[in-house]
Amino acid sequence: MPWKAKQIIKILKQNSINPKSIAEVGCGAGEILNQLYQSMSNDVIFTGYDISNDAIRLAKQREKKRLEFKRENILDTNSKFDLLLMIDVFEHIDDYLGFLKSKIAVLPRKLMYKANKDIAAKLLGGFSLLVLTK
Repeated sequence: MPWKAKQIIKILKQNSINPKSIAEVGCGAGEILNQLYQSMSNDVIFTGYDISNDAIRLAKQREKKRLEFKRENILDTNSKFDLLLMIDVFEHIDDYLGFLKSKIAVLPRKLMYKANKDIAAKLLGGFSLLVLTK
């Protein structure tokens, strides 16, 4: 199972969270939800939202019972979900130069992480952040 879906499932299990409905904002081509669909209980309903026509066109190819994708802004809906995911949404920032600087540091970051992950995170930053909120 791809890394992001695996991490989401790990967080859910560690916190004894068993959602029956999951939505992803900015679902893109829908692969994260597709991976969760394949790995979670068959009574969970998944809905992906994205405002990109191209992304939803790709995501719709993954649709099946309990997994659907909508081209709309979730803020314009009255839908409610047990769990809301926003994966790879926060990096869409205006500070593109800062973002590129993080990309340049990938190799040194990986090497230092293998030696000592805590020091790597403190000194170099730029690691993925998964946050569970209520």
